[in-house]
Amino acid sequence: MAMASGQASRRRARLAELDIEIAAIRGQRAEVAAELGRTGDVLADLGRAQRELPRTAPVAAALTEVANVAARLSAARERLNEARAELDAAIAELDARARRLRRAGADHDETVTDQLLTELTDERFRDRDERHW
Repeated sequence: MAMASGQASRRRARLAELDIEIAAIRGQRAEVAAELGRTGDVLADLGRAQRELPRTAPVAAALTEVANVAARLSAARERLNEARAELDAAIAELDARARRLRRAGADHDETVTDQLLTELTDERFRDRDERHW
């Protein structure tokens, strides 16, 4: 019987060790279950956040439209600068004509009236407008 009581004692010790391991595993299992629950909550939050974000297609379309408008604006500015340069050249030409007329008038002892200058200016701009429009 001494042997049987030794085996029983070892068996009880082994069962006690296994009970401790089972308790530890149950604790780990509870921790994993809690972590799984938190992970599920985080995933649910992520899903809600994704649904609340604006769709990217309209944003991309708007950016494309902005780029197109910027290109058209740049082209319009270039045309405006060209038109301003033409206007400046036309004004310079009119000033030169007015100076020549004044000199010619002074040479002939005649005075050039403002009305004549206005008529010449109107004629020049009318010709220019007809060419460009």
